[in-house]
Amino acid sequence: MKRAAHFLELHGSYSFYRAVAVVLVLLPFLGCRPYDPEPTPPPAGLIELDVGLTEAERAAWRWTSEGSDLFPVAILRALNDVHTGKPFIEGMDRYGFLPSAVSAENPYGLPVGWAINVPEFDLLDLDYVGVNCSGCHTGQIDYQGASMRIDGAPNMANIEAFGVAVKDSVIATLADPVQALLFVSRLVRLEPPEADGTQTFNGALDDDTRAFLEQKAERMSDPTMESADPIAFEMGESFGAILRGESEPEQEAAELTAQEAFGATEAFGHIRDLYDFVAKYRALLENRLQLAIRAIYAIETSPKPGPGRDDPWGIIRNLLFRTPTELTAPTSIPHLYYAREYGWYHADGNTNSVMERDIAQAVALGAFVDADTHQSTLLPRRIWVLEDMLAKLTSPAWPEDILGTIDQDLAARGDELFHRKMTVPSGSAMGGSAMAGATVSCADCHAAWQGQLFTLDAIGTDPNRAENFLRPQGDEDFWVAIPRAVKKIEAVAFEISDISPEEAREHEYNYPPEWRGTGKYIARRLDGVWSTAPYLHNGSVPNLHDLLLPPDQRPTTFALGDRNYDPKKVGYVTETDDPIFVFDTTANGSANSGHVFGTDLSEEDRWALVEYLKTL
Repeated sequence: MKRAAHFLELHGSYSFYRAVAVVLVLLPFLGCRPYDPEPTPPPAGLIELDVGLTEAERAAWRWTSEGSDLFPVAILRALNDVHTGKPFIEGMDRYGFLPSAVSAENPYGLPVGWAINVPEFDLLDLDYVGVNCSGCHTGQIDYQGASMRIDGAPNMANIEAFGVAVKDSVIATLADPVQALLFVSRLVRLEPPEADGTQTFNGALDDDTRAFLEQKAERMSDPTMESADPIAFEMGESFGAILRGESEPEQEAAELTAQEAFGATEAFGHIRDLYDFVAKYRALLENRLQLAIRAIYAIETSPKPGPGRDDPWGIIRNLLFRTPTELTAPTSIPHLYYAREYGWYHADGNTNSVMERDIAQAVALGAFVDADTHQSTLLPRRIWVLEDMLAKLTSPAWPEDILGTIDQDLAARGDELFHRKMTVPSGSAMGGSAMAGATVSCADCHAAWQGQLFTLDAIGTDPNRAENFLRPQGDEDFWVAIPRAVKKIEAVAFEISDISPEEAREHEYNYPPEWRGTGKYIARRLDGVWSTAPYLHNGSVPNLHDLLLPPDQRPTTFALGDRNYDPKKVGYVTETDDPIFVFDTTANGSANSGHVFGTDLSEEDRWALVEYLKTL
């Protein structure tokens, strides 16, 4: 128990995260009595809104792996969530991931976007799981019992909360000998033995050893038996110590032989085999740990972004460049409707490259990259499949049969307001000095998918996202460092996948690829804007009605994460007795200031403009 107490004392230190990360790459061990947790089913009567994909294309969008492999799928199936006491796979919706049924493309019944891959250069031939584009860019809206799923819409996924929950669950599991033993037992039972009774993953435990472990787990599952089985308790302590990297099998075995109760018995042989087995797999997968370490540490030491937001470039600084960086620019997950029409991507229009930004994004989501060889788990041809599906995405029409009919007369008035020209007065907060004297309309600013860039002075929204990208990386500009690093990874991935320069060129739609630091924000067309709440680049305004209020009248705090929809204000319901997350606009990177265009409208005209935006 002293080792468990020491483990808890380590919580909060950087070295602690290295110990925690060991379990994130643990794998399904052997096989005994099958252990088969039940994934969360999708909501009954789920409605798929039309965004231009066929059923087969939708499956490809949701279940094609891009190679962003976080850890073996066994972790989701065997590790109990400390908040629920159940395996993570039975409650992924708790973190905003959309439950889906078991299918040929989704054999484990994982949430949307959690795709399976067996890395080509992984020594263990295991099923790894990672998040693809759709995990963040497929949303769901609930209204009066109807659930509408929308591919290409932003999801309320809370990836950071999920990562912290895994960390907390690892702490609880490995610090408790009982839970450590039960965890290993569940992993063992996830993978049945081969017909000859031996394990196929680089070594074997015989049937007697597996039965011995299961017997101990059964005894430890009964609280009345815990104190009656010191062997099982010692095994649990040793499993925890080995998995934390604080001990080795030899050390644990030496402690066992020093105790007369174990001696040179048959039990000792089984236990020593289990210790060797756990350590062997920990060692084989240790080269994947650094990504998990850095990501979890950055998340834990930064402001909480909440559902539907992340700081991708901050994560990339941590993972791609190994630079400890606080995540202070949470960005609302954007929609991807008509994404092929984009000339420049992201909130600040920092790149026109499809493939290079996809690689950077995959790294942010967990793709493993060898720092020396630049070999990675990335799958370029599958990334192209995802890009082909993305190119088909169109915006969804307002579902009048569910959310109510649009008031066409009111919308017509809103149409007039949207296209009405006005001259920005000098000294006005509207557009700042950059737009003083300009004659513009809402339609002028949001006229093209390619988007127009606006200075921070002109738009007035939270500056962190644009300014953070301008921070140098070492002795060079960040937008110079990114493509330099990404091109090395890309070249090796193309070579492994036998992709010629000519073939690669065909899939780089905006050529040649460029990166830039703009220090500005981009305004795109608003097709489907009704399905993309919350609003502004950092998601700091909950609905369209509140976006048209003067900034000092917008809510400073609101509930976030509830999928129930408010069709009048056009956004998610923000009043709830049990909020999933409370968005605080005074937090660093979360200001709801700026975009004062339209905020001087009368309340009647404000509602008219909201009604019109439903029609886009």
